[in-house]
Amino acid sequence: MTWQRSSSWSAIFLAIAVLSAAPAAPASEFRTSDVTGKGYGDAIPTLVDQDRRIRTREDFKGHVSVVLFGFTHCPDLCPTALSNLAVVLDQLGDERDHVQVDFITVDPERDTPEVLHDYLSGFGPNFVGLTGESMSIRKAAKSFKVFYQKKPLPDGDYTIDHSVLIYILDPQARVRLMSLATRRPEDIVHDIRRLLHDNSHDRGQQETSQHENTRGSVGGS
Repeated sequence: MTWQRSSSWSAIFLAIAVLSAAPAAPASEFRTSDVTGKGYGDAIPTLVDQDRRIRTREDFKGHVSVVLFGFTHCPDLCPTALSNLAVVLDQLGDERDHVQVDFITVDPERDTPEVLHDYLSGFGPNFVGLTGESMSIRKAAKSFKVFYQKKPLPDGDYTIDHSVLIYILDPQARVRLMSLATRRPEDIVHDIRRLLHDNSHDRGQQETSQHENTRGSVGGS
């Protein structure tokens, strides 16, 4: 247990260091760190969800995605982070229907789709567990600049040190924001709503433009 607590604090300190190096957005825009265009999540590999369905980057489109890395044997940080995000979804109300939480395991050896299904079932239908071959997990972590490392325990078992950050993707599957997984739910809710609003505005502009182009074509025929 002492080793597990030490691992947890190491992950927290690493996450704080990463956030300190990230540029902060103006308070009027986002409350979490804006990392738009910084290369996070540019190469999301093919993974498998808790129902054994293949998931690609396309599956992150059409809604706001909150991505975090962890593992089901995590003693404290992962359950705390997931519970925090469950509160976020509750505070979003009906808007939670446009938000998905993607939990990518860093322990594919133990976290099979069935294990992820059982682990996430208590958090609600908006939570998706993702696993895959070790190489795919490593590629996903590298894409999000996530650190993780297996650590042996005295009893012959092992735990895993890992980053404790969340990444928020807009409906175009672009990584826009990064934050500690234990950030105040109110701040995460604020930023998710901002992304949802921006997407609605962009969609409205596209529909208006398409409508005007159609009218122009009819008028010139």
